[in-house]
Order: sequence, then structure tokens, then C-alpha cells
Amino acid sequence: PLIEAARSGEEYVSPYPQPGQVTEAGSGEEAAFDFAWVDTGNSSTDICRRDVDNVTSYPGSAYCIAVEFHYSGMTNGERVREVWYLDGEVALDYPFVWEDDAEGCTITFLPNNGKTMPPGEYYLEMYAGEENLLIGASDPVTVESE
Repeated sequence: PLIEAARSGEEYVSPYPQPGQVTEAGSGEEAAFDFAWVDTGNSSTDICRRDVDNVTSYPGSAYCIAVEFHYSGMTNGERVREVWYLDGEVALDYPFVWEDDAEGCTITFLPNNGKTMPPGEYYLEMYAGEENLLIGASDPVTVESE
């Protein structure tokens, strides 16, 4: 089919799921909960290292911030969005395809391209499924001024 599409000048569409391609609508039962900010003190300009120690704020020298959370009801192949806020304004709206277990615990992070994080109050909202429903949100955390 690929060769035939090329010969006829038509676009080829694979019948097989591709990594990063939404293939499922979601369960409608997705949940994200028990958010905890984690230590990123060993991070550098090129890598965000995350330790399991919980923190209540980050120093102005932080290169990234990270939050651990539990999840359930997830479907491999569904659309998920992380919306990161800084002082109440959207700092990053990051859609992706869920490629993990239906339930468990994971860590996600917000880097700043090798620069220290701007000071202020951050929080994360998670959305999932075909309806793009809010499934959980972290408490706020502060990045201090240097």
C-alpha cells in the first residue's frame, strides 16, 4: 500500500498506531491526585534531576521544577494535557499521548531551557480524554527570587 500510494501521488496513512498518535478516546474515569512537589536541587543546565524528597518551595537557582502524582483510569493512546501556570497565567500548555499504565505514580517536570526558573507561584493542571476534562491539579509552589 505504501508503494501504491507513492506511485499514485496519494498520501499514505498507516493502519498501525504511531508513537505520539492519539488512538483512544479515554476511559472517562481518568484521575490525577496526591500531587507532591519534588526536589530538583541536583539539576543542571541540561538535565532535570528529580529526587523523591518533597519540597514546599524552590530556590531561585532552580533549573526546573517537578511534581509527582498518582493516576488512575488512564488509557494507553489517549490525549493528555499538562497546563503549567506561573502567577495565574499559562506558562506552558503541553498536549501529549499517554503511553503508560492505567494506574500508578509518575513524575513530570517543567524546565526552563537551561536557565533558572522565573520566580513566582506555579501550579499544574492535568486534562485527559476526548472531552479534555480536568482530572487533577497540584497545590501551588513558589520559586523564590535569587
